[in-house]
Amino acid sequence: MKVAPVIALLLGTMAAASAHRISAQHTFSDPSLNVLHTFAGRPDGYQPDEGVSASKDGTLFGVTAWGGANNLGAVYSLTPSGSTYKETIIYSFQGGTDGVRPSGRLLLHKGSIFGTTQSGGSPRHPCGTVYKLSPQGSTYIESVIFRFDCGTGGGTPASGVIADSSGNLYGTTSLAGSDDQGIVFELTRDGTEYHEHVLHDFQLGDGSDVVAGLVFGPTGTLYGTAAGGGALGNGIVFEIAHIGASYKEQTIYTFHGAADGANPTASLTVDPSGALYGTTSNAGPGNGGTIFKLTPAGSGTFTYGVVHSFVRSIGPYTPQGGVLLDKAGNVFGTASDGGRFGFGAAYELSPSAGAYRFRTLYDFGNSDGRSPTGSLVAGPAGALFGTGSGLGAGSQTGGTVFELMP
Repeated sequence: MKVAPVIALLLGTMAAASAHRISAQHTFSDPSLNVLHTFAGRPDGYQPDEGVSASKDGTLFGVTAWGGANNLGAVYSLTPSGSTYKETIIYSFQGGTDGVRPSGRLLLHKGSIFGTTQSGGSPRHPCGTVYKLSPQGSTYIESVIFRFDCGTGGGTPASGVIADSSGNLYGTTSLAGSDDQGIVFELTRDGTEYHEHVLHDFQLGDGSDVVAGLVFGPTGTLYGTAAGGGALGNGIVFEIAHIGASYKEQTIYTFHGAADGANPTASLTVDPSGALYGTTSNAGPGNGGTIFKLTPAGSGTFTYGVVHSFVRSIGPYTPQGGVLLDKAGNVFGTASDGGRFGFGAAYELSPSAGAYRFRTLYDFGNSDGRSPTGSLVAGPAGALFGTGSGLGAGSQTGGTVFELMP
């Protein structure tokens, strides 16, 4: 598919969303923020950069890049307990064959938890892992299902994985491949074993620094972003279509690094119509990044439009996470810089008279978790959850998990 050459302020009605979608309309008239947990560092977690995943019963799961018993990263859960949440470190990485520095949002799939680490694995395959945490009573058993070889099989996955209905896993690596620009991979399940298939091997001209994960479109096509590379060096949006027995990658948008933004670092969000929503962390008319939408335009093309431009000198800017959509077309997300205190903010965009109305929902400070870099997620009761990657209350400076209430 190709993109229609339109770069303009996006007008019109936003369709209801599916992936990364809130199932109901949210109204945040006077939102409040509760800090559910402040990380203290070893043996607790440290630096929760990636947001959380929410189970149907309201339990939150996430990773910290460091901390845990060995200070090599941890997987944690936050379980509702009355009006509070109880944190449990469910796995601490040991730094051997199990990997080091977990990354990306966790996948909750059929009772198990899947994730990635950016390094470690084995002496022959030291460039990260894909792991599985299987429940066993009140605990979880960790197993590595794949180790990256730092070569043509990819290395340093910086995001999590997604699964299809057959249990096959899909993801990206930020490095390695034949040109050291990263790959898109599939792990097919054969009984209890997984086998890797490289779906695309990035070259500098078609994308690099692939730090975001993948999403499925309505017809099963995979979509993703590369933060760098492409024809102009400012990143791309790509698709990988399953054609017969093979996969074909194609760039559907190349960022110019001007009014359209530059450097998309987050996963995309897809609505039921197949429109793609995402963020860029740089450029745009306000030089603080953008929220964009790619709308299907027929005959395999997309129309690109800027939904919102962040202004570096006014309000929050630098959105590093993706966006969350509700069925009314409202857009929720975070920016890691700016805002009232200079430490980022949570925001909402609402459709209004054919355009979008932006407002800040919450300005972060030192005590509640500065610099949120992950995407927001909706819980079953309607609250939004996320992580702040730096500082916290008192002497605890390892980041926070927060709840944003309507």
